[in-house]
Amino acid sequence: MSRRDALGTLLHLRRRAMEGATLDLAGRLAQQARAEQAQAAAADALQTEAAASEGPDYAAWLPRGQAAAARAAAAARAADADTEAARQALRDARTELEVATALAQRRAAAARARRMKQEQAALDEIAGILHRPP
Repeated sequence: MSRRDALGTLLHLRRRAMEGATLDLAGRLAQQARAEQAQAAAADALQTEAAASEGPDYAAWLPRGQAAAARAAAAARAADADTEAARQALRDARTELEVATALAQRRAAAARARRMKQEQAALDEIAGILHRPP
């Protein structure tokens, strides 16, 4: 495999990684939104039940309601952590793609410079031949 092919493959893989990281972040953001909605619903349920408390029924329900609110809060924290990890993965993928792209640009510039140098050498040789005294 030539260096050019390897670089092309690297660029392709880095683009795919970036796409995957973007999709993963979108999924994590959706999961985080659902977790935050569930947490808000659990907190609302606690307030609603407290406002409409009827003694023994509320007392029996309260531990379940608090446990549900605690689970929802824990799920929201976990979703937030997962989202932050996905953001970092996307930043990493973006950086890796930028590095690979910069490398490809440098190599392309170097190849252009080599071609121009070869062309100039050919022109110089032709000019030398044309301007030689007979």
